[in-house]
Amino acid sequence: MIDLDLKEFSSSMQQEQLSQRKSQRKSCLLIFEKKHKSAIDDISKNLNVLYLLHGSSHCGKTTILRGLFEKVKVCHLESVFLNGNRISTPKIFLDGIGGRNKEKWRDEIERTLRGFKDRKLLFIDDFDKMLDIL
Repeated sequence: MIDLDLKEFSSSMQQEQLSQRKSQRKSCLLIFEKKHKSAIDDISKNLNVLYLLHGSSHCGKTTILRGLFEKVKVCHLESVFLNGNRISTPKIFLDGIGGRNKEKWRDEIERTLRGFKDRKLLFIDDFDKMLDIL
């Protein structure tokens, strides 16, 4: 009779899968950086432009967006990364970008976003889902 510790086996399989995913994410980000170096440089310099990343499900958009955020945050410390899946009300969006909750939340969002000009960048993952929810 062979006694197998399935918990240990399962755990090692999960670790291997996690390691494999991390490796794939790094590769995805490196490929994007090589192909779009000028766009990456432009993002840090030109803060008044809207950039949209699109692609099929599970193609690495979040990994790329998070990687860009980490690169840009070095120069623009006040930059913000939001997960659009979790933005279900204007108040949550306003809290996420550092605004104050007021009755006139539309005016406050506009004022807060104007404060981003030339100082910080706003990265929103799953922007389309956020718009659907709002």
